[in-house]
Amino acid sequence: KSLALTAAAALGVSNLAQSFTAANVAAGTLRAGLETVTGSAKAGAVAWAQLQAFAAQTPFSLQQATEGFIKLKAMGLDPSREALLSYANTASAMGKDLSMMIEAVVDASNSSFERLREFGITASQEGDKVSLTFQGVTTTIGNNAAEIEAYLRRIGEVQFAGAIERQSENLGVALSNVGDAWDQLMVEVGDAGLTAVLVEGLQEVTGWISALKGEIADGLGADVSVTLTETISLFEGW
Repeated sequence: KSLALTAAAALGVSNLAQSFTAANVAAGTLRAGLETVTGSAKAGAVAWAQLQAFAAQTPFSLQQATEGFIKLKAMGLDPSREALLSYANTASAMGKDLSMMIEAVVDASNSSFERLREFGITASQEGDKVSLTFQGVTTTIGNNAAEIEAYLRRIGEVQFAGAIERQSENLGVALSNVGDAWDQLMVEVGDAGLTAVLVEGLQEVTGWISALKGEIADGLGADVSVTLTETISLFEGW
């Protein structure tokens, strides 16, 4: 019984460590991306806080929301909360990931409309105009990013208004929100100082490994016929 409890505790600590590491590695990557596309650490931090709130209120994860923001911003498109909510409505209504809708918007803004078919929208181009058909209604607009963005946002704001709210009682959404809340807790723990301590420790380990490699290489280079016993002694001596 004692062994079983010890094993369970060890497994719990291991899972917690893996969860902490995964959440903080992902958060570090996403926040670095936000800082890059927004142009400053301060602007990136503001966007991160807004995206956390967005993820808590929608069926989509913080990672999807942040990656979507970064893609839109990098392409010079509108990554505002209003735009993301519109695209989230459309994705929810069509049973798609937010990332799929964002990719469709990005492609369409560059006159590539194939992905829009996944959302029931077809397109035909003629010169500097494009005709988009949705639910049997065809609308002709300028074939440019601003007008295409506006058209796609209207669909989420009008035809699919409230789609996010209708998903709110879905078990999958509840699980997604719990997962996001847990990951954010792990990130807050990391931000409180643990991540910095781990990074410093890992940097020391990296230096230790590099030094060890150098000593082994020096030892082997002196005599290519070095025996296994002698190789082991290099480790012990180090």
